[in-house]
Amino acid sequence: VLSTFAPDSLLVQSFMSRVVSAFIFVYWGARVLVELFVFDLGHLNRPHEICGRRGIELLFTYLTLVYGLALIHSLGKLNLDVAVPDIGPFPRMFVIIIAVFSIMKLLVISMPKSQGPKLSCFGAFLFFCVWPGMRPAALLQRKTGLQWWKDLAWGLLFALLGVFWSVGTKFCHQAGLSDAAAGLVALPGISMMFHVGGLRLLRGFLRLFGYDVEQLFVDPLLAKSLSEFWGQRWNIAFSDMNRFVFVAAIRTALEEDLGVSKAKAAQAGIFAAFVASAMLHEVGITLPVLAGYGGPP
Repeated sequence: VLSTFAPDSLLVQSFMSRVVSAFIFVYWGARVLVELFVFDLGHLNRPHEICGRRGIELLFTYLTLVYGLALIHSLGKLNLDVAVPDIGPFPRMFVIIIAVFSIMKLLVISMPKSQGPKLSCFGAFLFFCVWPGMRPAALLQRKTGLQWWKDLAWGLLFALLGVFWSVGTKFCHQAGLSDAAAGLVALPGISMMFHVGGLRLLRGFLRLFGYDVEQLFVDPLLAKSLSEFWGQRWNIAFSDMNRFVFVAAIRTALEEDLGVSKAKAAQAGIFAAFVASAMLHEVGITLPVLAGYGGPP
């Protein structure tokens, strides 16, 4: 209530703001410690229960961080511009995407069916910091004899094509192509460089070192239908994330706890995945520019 209706009172460098911020910081910090080290919630291992557990842990951690920063600010040790910097649209976009992507990775790795709980510390490092895919099982062990050179060759080809495409778009823009048109024309080049090319190169390097990771963009130009394009070829990591988290959580909650039929629970899970996809794109694209919510900027 205080944070909602009188947030400025916590930012004033006074004795009362220090006491209140310190109390709330300690309260939420204690809740985090109790949640992680006192309660044994291992029996809550169904997808929707795991999402709830992780959601509570992340919320408590976030509140601890926020009120910790407020306490440091009220003590005069931290400038507000440093605690909440105005970094601009593109840096803000990267920060938001990394944060959201890390949360989704945490949810996926927590699901028993993903085999994420079996990962070693190094495997978890690769999963969170190196490979953007959503199949932890591929990082459980190293294999020999994996074919890697085709991934490197195709990745390099598409990355170079993307560079040439982007350079051509720049010349067209300088020749009079409008900003809006140039932005649209540049999108295929960006996808060729990063989605199709860069990620294929990364896959080749990981396969070179024995990790049989999946191809994330499976020759999307060869798709024969929209369903094949979106479901089997474009951004496999996003499809896997939906399957492990949103679809599974909604389906098990409806089917096992509420007695909904399997067919209706599956349909609700797919619908929830589409809603979650829309919200994640909204957070990652329109929120950074602070405009155009629910539609084009």
